[in-house]
Amino acid sequence: MWKMSLKHGFIRFVNESTSSDGIDIFSLKLFGVLVETGSFTRTAESLRLTQSAVSRHLQRLEDNVGVRLFERTTRRVRLTDAGTFFLEKSSVLLGSWHNSLKKLRETFVEGPKRIRIALSETVGFSYLPGFVASYKKERPDDTLEITQQSGAEVITEVVAQNREFGVLTDRGSDFPAEIEVIHRFEDRFVGIAPPDSSVKSATELISEPLILLAANRSLAADETVKFLKSYVSQPSIAMEAQGYDFIINLVSGGFGCGVVPIRSLALYGKRKPVVRVPLDISFSRKLAIIARRDNQRPEHLKRFMELVLY
Repeated sequence: MWKMSLKHGFIRFVNESTSSDGIDIFSLKLFGVLVETGSFTRTAESLRLTQSAVSRHLQRLEDNVGVRLFERTTRRVRLTDAGTFFLEKSSVLLGSWHNSLKKLRETFVEGPKRIRIALSETVGFSYLPGFVASYKKERPDDTLEITQQSGAEVITEVVAQNREFGVLTDRGSDFPAEIEVIHRFEDRFVGIAPPDSSVKSATELISEPLILLAANRSLAADETVKFLKSYVSQPSIAMEAQGYDFIINLVSGGFGCGVVPIRSLALYGKRKPVVRVPLDISFSRKLAIIARRDNQRPEHLKRFMELVLY
């Protein structure tokens, strides 16, 4: 019978019928480094151990789990099938352990906090003030770490607890069970043309070469193509880009026209890098701010959720 116990700072998995030594966190870390390097020598250098110490730790780990995890050669080590299985399970355990420690410190240690936010590539930087301005005004010493990724990657990062919040095109009920939507809001679109363009109407705009989001990269790209087909069966696509900020700059440079969220133009303030062209057919998307479901969310994360403006 296997059981897990916490003693003297170590997680121990104890097989009561065969072992009393258990497996500690350091052994799992050493195992992961050895998988990554494939070398006793490089593992020893990375962990500042001798090669013989690495060998002893690995032997003890294999003795405790009761199976061989690696095939050894004179030059490298290679995972066995059991080792591959153990790598998957131990990675989940280490991730959970580190996230638990992080939450412990965030909840009970005073001082500045860190919030990690993943933006979809279709959510431009002009959106950030609405997400973070009120929170930063109230807690100026806290650090906000912001990355941009595809929508699918945003979800993966939040589920894996590598990011506390994500912002992306709303998927309705098509989110993993671990995810909760904490805010939803409408995001209206407008046509844009180069600053010296004579384009005045949506019909004229759609007949121009267009710069659109890269196909199959996001839900927003698919929805934009559907909208354009309400005007013409086959829009003329001159270029594709990963985000609306990039599209605005390309249109400003005279490379074509585009359709972008009105909010994405706020970044430019009074500057007019493009000509706005009203759309006579309403087009908008919904954005969602997501977080992992958690009944014990630290107070600073609860406060961040309360202060989001959109």
